[in-house]
Amino acid sequence: MSVIDEEIEVDAPLRETYDQWTQFEEFPVFMEGVEEVRQLDDTRLHWVASIAGVRREWDARITQQIPDQLIAWTSMEGTRNDGLVTFDAVGAHRTHITLRLDLEPDGAIESIGDALGVVRARARGDLARFKAFLESRDGSTGAWRGEVLEGDVVPSIGTEPGDGAVDVTRPEGSPGEVPASTGGVVDLDRVIGNIPLLLVFVEPLGAPSTSTVLESLGRHLVEFGRDRVQLLAVARVRPEAAEAAIDGLDGNVRLLADPRGELAQRYGVEYRAGGSVTVLVGADGRHEATWVDDDGEGLADALRLRLGQLSDH
Repeated sequence: MSVIDEEIEVDAPLRETYDQWTQFEEFPVFMEGVEEVRQLDDTRLHWVASIAGVRREWDARITQQIPDQLIAWTSMEGTRNDGLVTFDAVGAHRTHITLRLDLEPDGAIESIGDALGVVRARARGDLARFKAFLESRDGSTGAWRGEVLEGDVVPSIGTEPGDGAVDVTRPEGSPGEVPASTGGVVDLDRVIGNIPLLLVFVEPLGAPSTSTVLESLGRHLVEFGRDRVQLLAVARVRPEAAEAAIDGLDGNVRLLADPRGELAQRYGVEYRAGGSVTVLVGADGRHEATWVDDDGEGLADALRLRLGQLSDH
């Protein structure tokens, strides 16, 4: 197995950069050795490529796709070929791209090529050619703004499955009952307005930084106590995935499932790949503060500060 990490910055806005990467059938233009990429549906791709001089064909499945943030995929057959590409804005007109490939060379020829750094050099070259391709144009050649979660297209609010539309309208009124990993649902109506509520929006669940945040929440829950504040993690996953994510973690972590991002929209925040966004709701139900924490280590100090500010009012 070989894990390859490469990164590059392109002189193009975040949305334009992400939109161009969603045009998978144009990959042969800038990816060395790739002869064809055929999009079978919203989540499946058929690849034809030459690897170390050997022609290969395989199908890949997009497992997660979040507009302007990340695209993750895995091979459906044959040798392992998984990947993750993330996008981060660096100012208004520049984007940082990080590409991770998890490959398992097949056969002696490919193993030798991998050992010589052929795969790494190809990935680096592909990013450089993507940069040149995008910067030579006035905009992307197309876009798909749909969202994929656990291999399935997530229906947007007010739309039918598969249409790819994105509705950014924030829901009005009370959030009501929200699925939770602790079983059943958490009725936020009963929580909001009684004690301060801390919502920590995390993504993706499989990232090491997310595990750090969840474990930190478990420790802080004991430290602060439920009588002082309600601590809840929130992730854009289905309830069953939320339950699996906290299995084995220390502390009584409560992880809400927010599969369509409605709770995030309600509080005007966006999920951040590899980081977290924290929202503090006061005992009166008012949205008091929002802050960003990249590693989970500063969560306790920030919480103490915010709770202190609330008690001073």
